[in-house]
Amino acid sequence: MTRGIHWFRNDLRLQDNTALFELFARAEEWLPLFVLDPRLLRASPRRRFFLDALSRLGDELERRGIPLLVRAGRPEELLPKLLHETGAKLLSFNENATPFARRRDAEVCRRVEKQGVAVLARRDDVIYRADEIRSRQGRPYAVYTPYRNAWWRRWREDPRRPRRSPKLPPPVPGLRRDPIPS
Repeated sequence: MTRGIHWFRNDLRLQDNTALFELFARAEEWLPLFVLDPRLLRASPRRRFFLDALSRLGDELERRGIPLLVRAGRPEELLPKLLHETGAKLLSFNENATPFARRRDAEVCRRVEKQGVAVLARRDDVIYRADEIRSRQGRPYAVYTPYRNAWWRRWREDPRRPRRSPKLPPPVPGLRRDPIPS
């Protein structure tokens, strides 16, 4: 039985979620996880909005009989432990382009791959990465209108449309939904 964990981050949705769909194609059981990283939590209106969205995701999963795990701590420490405890051999998440996220994700990947876990990291927050839309000289655009025109040209050549959500595999048994902090 192949188990996987999907690490939700700023992609708190079941629809059109690239890494989540990759996990569903490979895992027979799964576990949704959100990590409250103390390095990213600050009191702000954005935090309230984010926790509300997390609560809605938890409710949607619960209606489908799937518990959302919420853990507090550093992902690079929590994920290897949770993968080991559950026997999961797949970890999926959607990439984030910030320098902090890239460093954190590289450390998570290093640690979990050492355990024999396959990582399914996918681009999901943009249709095309910055390095995919370049000027004729191969450099980033400095003016918006030529960039927009190049973007639309690329879209006409290679449209990347949203995918519908496949059937969710059953959850890893024996787990219960965690409360969302207020």
